[in-house]
Order: sequence, then structure tokens, then C-alpha cells
Amino acid sequence: MSAICSFSKENHMLDITPVENLFIEEFMLQAPGEYVKVYLYGLKMCYYGGGHSDLAAMARALRMEPQAVRDAFYYWQQQGVVLIVLDDPFTVQYCNVKGVMFQDRAPEPEIFSRYRSYTQSLQALFGSRLLVPQDLQTAIGWLEDYKLPQEVALLAVKYSIDTAKNGQDVSIKYIDKVCLGWAKDGINTAEAAWNYLEQQALLRSDISRILKHLGLYRLPTKDEEKLYQKWMAWGFTAEAVLAACAESTKSRNPSFGYLDRILADYRDEGLISAEAIQNSEGHRAYDEAKRLLLELGSTRTDPTRRQLEHFKSWQAGKADPQVLVLAARECNRQGRHRFEDMESLLAEWSEAGLVRPEEIERHLTVRIEDEAGVAEVLKALGLVRRPTQNDRNRFNLWKKEWGFSQEMLALAAEYAQGAKNPWPFMSKILQGWREHNITSVEAARQEHDSHEQLSIRSPRPQDFISREDGDDSKLDELYTKL
Repeated sequence: MSAICSFSKENHMLDITPVENLFIEEFMLQAPGEYVKVYLYGLKMCYYGGGHSDLAAMARALRMEPQAVRDAFYYWQQQGVVLIVLDDPFTVQYCNVKGVMFQDRAPEPEIFSRYRSYTQSLQALFGSRLLVPQDLQTAIGWLEDYKLPQEVALLAVKYSIDTAKNGQDVSIKYIDKVCLGWAKDGINTAEAAWNYLEQQALLRSDISRILKHLGLYRLPTKDEEKLYQKWMAWGFTAEAVLAACAESTKSRNPSFGYLDRILADYRDEGLISAEAIQNSEGHRAYDEAKRLLLELGSTRTDPTRRQLEHFKSWQAGKADPQVLVLAARECNRQGRHRFEDMESLLAEWSEAGLVRPEEIERHLTVRIEDEAGVAEVLKALGLVRRPTQNDRNRFNLWKKEWGFSQEMLALAAEYAQGAKNPWPFMSKILQGWREHNITSVEAARQEHDSHEQLSIRSPRPQDFISREDGDDSKLDELYTKL
């Protein structure tokens, strides 16, 4: 039956829709913007209609998905300002806001009323994510169907949010599985729940340490948690598992699955404790290879699978560990940082008959001194570069075979400085001194001074030949004649 009086529906676009200030202050400010839009449009429809026959039509007018409109009305029902009368067809009844404020709330499903405190606590755990009635019904099922106390159910929810990758966006279905698991495992008291959470926190901490050791910086998966629990059941401790991680470097992509096979082998060998694993042959090889990488100055100090194989080949060849350390240090000094560089140096020493550590140490001491001497000669010649092997060979010829002192080499370099090819020119000077048995700095200077005096009395060919423009072979010849 129609009412006696009603508003005219004509020109309703020029009319107003009254919104109570109580709604604005008490409800609107805390609500999501999309939900406010739905409420206000529905309020306007209450006053003037809108020609929308169903939820889908209203959603199209709002440019929203039907489910989003439905969720908005469920939210406002929780707030008490509307009542969803029917779900199909979807029908909503708006309530007086003043009545709501004076506790004359819209009627709500009896089960929500009974668990209002619980659902409010549940909603608080999800922050800005609003739970729809279907979510709340599932959550109430944890109490009624799984027989979990409210405190235990809330702890299960918090645990799920804290451990899920997506945090507060974790699905209710996932939480439902967690609650069911707790119920089956007898975690149905606050004490049992807290004990379980402490154990899980310790377990996740240990697993995180293992993941980081493997170079994996992420949360553990459920399968990884199950593997870790299996290792604990085998008798391994967290420290023992960490010790076993050293073997995982043999794999290019270390994982819990690879680590599981390593631990299975250790278990078969009776190696369960961290100490036993660390004293195993494989672990010792890892530690010694790592030490060599440190001595090499390598940017990566955890041995790769290939590096471990390289090291074990040295072990199989009975290489002296002290010799390996000396080779690593010498390569590092030369700016070479690979095991392949060590291999080349070890072959060079072996060919030279250098086998024992003390022989190699003496050889290196002399070599370092010689390299300093070569560098000094290069500087005196005015050459700015690193010594080459040819430089070292010439230096050894002059010093060790010809017997010239470092001072005489420096003096010869001073006289050869400025030549187009200073090294050959210096070699000619030294060859002349050797042929004339000049073995001291004083004698060399006297010889040089006598040449200078001779050039004053009679101009020398050098006075007419520029070192920059001339041929060093001519200078060599002239110097030898003089």
C-alpha cells in the first residue's frame, strides 16, 4: 500500500540527500573511501530510488565490482548502520544513525552478536584489511568446530600473519589449516600454544641461520621446516647442520635438498655432532682451502666446488701445506688471486728444484730483494712501469753472474738515462766495465770522468749525435770505444 505522502521523484538531481553529522563524525572518518561511496549512494537510493533493480546494476553505476559493493555493505552491517535483509536478491535496510548511537543497533546475526568481542579482536589483528562475514563465520568455526579457546585461535591467527610472506593479506583458508593442525596436535590451551610458538621461533631462527649460510636471504618454506625437523630427529644439532653447510659449496646452487643428502651421508658414517663433522676429511679440506683463499686475497673466501677439487688434487699429490701457503702469499703479492695462478707458480718452483718450505722462503727473500733492485734501476733509468721477466733476467745476469753491486747498477742506469733504448745501452756500459775489470763505483766514476775530460780536449762523437734522434747502437759503439 502506498503512503499518503511522498517526495516528488522529478528533478531529484537538483534535490539533496541528508547525511547526519553523527555519521560523518562517528562512522565515515574511520571507513575506507570506497565503502563511504557505497553507503552514500545507497542512502540517496533510499530517498529517491535509482532505477537499479539488483546489486550488479548498482555496482555498474558505482564503477565497482559487485563483490566490492557487497563487502562494503557487510562492513556497514558490522558497524550497525545497515541490515542485510536478504542475500539473494541482495537487499539492504538502512538504520537510523541516532538510534545506533543510543545502542538501538540494527539487528545482526545472533552468532556475530555472541562472539562480538572475539571478532573485534580478530579484526584488530588484520589492521586496515576488513573481514567480511564469510571470514568471520570461518573464524567462529575455529571455536565451535575445532574447539579452540578464543585466546588460542587468536594466537594461531597472529602466528599465521607473522610467518606468512604476505603478512596481513594471508588467506583465511591458510589460517583455517593452521587452526585445524593445532587442534589435531592438541594445541588447545594457552600454555600449549605459547610453548609451541617459542619452539617455532627457535626453529625459524636456526633455519634462517642455515639459509644465510647457504647464501639464501628469505623466509623458510614449509618443506624446509620439515627437513630441518627431520634432521633434528636424526640427532643433529643446529651447530652440526651449520658445520655440514661447508660441504654444500660443492654445488653451484646449494639448497636444503642438497644439504639433506650430505647429512644423510654423515649419519650413515656416524658423524652426528658438530665436532665430528668439523674433524671429518671433507670439512678439513674445506677449511684449508678457505685459508688458502684468504692468503690469496680472493674476494670470495668460501671455496667453490671447482676450487675444492683443485685443492684435493694438491692433497692427492702430497703437496706440503706450508708450501701451498707460501705459494698463495706470493701470488697475492704479485696481484694474482686464483688457484690456477698458484698451480703455475708451484710448477715453476718444482722445475727449479724448489720443494722444501725453507728453500722456497730463501728463494722468495732473494726474489723480493731483487725486485726492489730492479725497481730502483727502472727508476734511475726514468722508466715508470712494473718490472717484466726480461727485466729480472737482465738484472740477475748483471748482479749474480757478472757480479756488479746494486750501487754500480744504479750508476750505470744514471749514465744510460735518456737513451732511446736505455736497457740495451745500460747493458753495453756494464759490458764495458766488465771487460775493463771495473768493479767499484769509484773506478767507474773515474772512468766516466776521464771520458768527460777527453771530450773537453777533443769533442766526442756523442757531442754531435742526439740521444733522442740518434741510434742507440751508435752510442753503444762510441761508448765502448771510449
